[in-house]
Amino acid sequence: MDRFADIMTTVLECEGGYVNNPFDNGGPTNFGITHKDLAAWRGAASVTPAEVKALTKDEAIEIYRKRYWGRIWGDRLPQPVDFVVMDGAVSHGVAAMLHMLETAAGLAMADALPEADLAAIVARANSDKAAVELATALAEARKKRYLGHEDAAHFINGWRNRLNTVMAAALEPYGVAWTFDGGVSGDVRPGGAGGVEATPVTSLMQSTISDEDLQRGLEAAGVYTAGIDGMFGEKSVAGMNVMFLKRTEEVSTGWQVWSATRRKIALGQLLCKDRGIDTGRIDGLYGQQTLAAFEAFNLLKAGQPLEKWRDEIHDDAAIAPPAPAINTAWPRQSEVPTFFGPPCKPQMKRLELPFRMRIAWDLEKEITGFMIHEKVHDSAARVFEKIWRHYGEAGIREIGMDLFGGCYNCRKMKGGSSWSMHSWAIAIDFDPARNQLKWSHLHARLAKPDATKFWEFWEEEGWLSLGRARDFDWMHVQAARL
Repeated sequence: MDRFADIMTTVLECEGGYVNNPFDNGGPTNFGITHKDLAAWRGAASVTPAEVKALTKDEAIEIYRKRYWGRIWGDRLPQPVDFVVMDGAVSHGVAAMLHMLETAAGLAMADALPEADLAAIVARANSDKAAVELATALAEARKKRYLGHEDAAHFINGWRNRLNTVMAAALEPYGVAWTFDGGVSGDVRPGGAGGVEATPVTSLMQSTISDEDLQRGLEAAGVYTAGIDGMFGEKSVAGMNVMFLKRTEEVSTGWQVWSATRRKIALGQLLCKDRGIDTGRIDGLYGQQTLAAFEAFNLLKAGQPLEKWRDEIHDDAAIAPPAPAINTAWPRQSEVPTFFGPPCKPQMKRLELPFRMRIAWDLEKEITGFMIHEKVHDSAARVFEKIWRHYGEAGIREIGMDLFGGCYNCRKMKGGSSWSMHSWAIAIDFDPARNQLKWSHLHARLAKPDATKFWEFWEEEGWLSLGRARDFDWMHVQAARL
């Protein structure tokens, strides 16, 4: 979700649907769009109440993006000022809200926001504290306007609730509160929306895309002109930020507060995507798919073909695992679409874990469950309960069964052209750093004797270990036979 869409979620909740209140000077209104605004948008002299009532949410959002967000320079206003100004433009009108913004910033009032004034506002709100102060000053100005409105007797409670809702959403990242009756409370905490988050710690050894290649990607995108020198400094970072702004719908939310290191990983993911290399989500997190994508990028750069070694492995080469004690007949891989449905559209259910797991590519984040195909949910839940009872917390951490390498992921097999079992959410990976794809039992941690019961628990439910069946990909277990 981009910043505009994020703000509009709250604005539309405040506006509601169709109303035609006789005390409201705006007349028929839907999603906050008055009949006059709708007529102007459609290029008509007027519209009927029925036309206002038939207005779709999508068209309302498009009106807000073009006639409000664009006119207030929403993409360039600092956070959380942008939030307060956008909602104010909807509630009071664009010109009135810009007057309040100019006044709060100590500038001369204008019906439009000149480029020079925008630069002055950005310069003033150059820290979390300064930006929050400007946002709360705007809230006070809006409060004063509401209280002085001729229709305050009829609408003040609704206006109070609206402004409280908007300010709570706008200020939430900063640890500060503002209310209509109480004003400001709390101090701006470090690392708010304008702060920098720590780089997530991954358990994987990292393969990188060189700084020179990152700069070439920025240069090709037309956002960097300072030369290819392999020194990813301020100009490179600035170009990277511009690229993210241009492609904001492709990048995970919150990239503005990522460290430069995480943003560089995300930039590498974008460059891979542009080359047709599947990287999954553009999130700046270094997991298995990013590792494989960066390796593929460097192979293509060197003029070498991408590896398809798994396409050459035939099912009859597999070593069959022990027969399951429980009669759970999962299909063969070739029959998976018939049994589970099409890839990338699984019917999923959340699996609650009996112990906490850590995300392998963001080790400071713990999970208590994850989404898995509903047909295998109960079977997997039984296995996790057995693992917990047998190994306990210490044993689970020792073997690495607490390191979650992922379940659902719409992608092709690494080193192959067929759909991965992850595309049906019927496969789970554990501790990918110590059980890498091509490692045999000589290196993989989950091939050691103390992990034998772990695999037996899965096999009792009919699940298959690629490690025990083929001696590679020891991180992986799947509810499908070979």
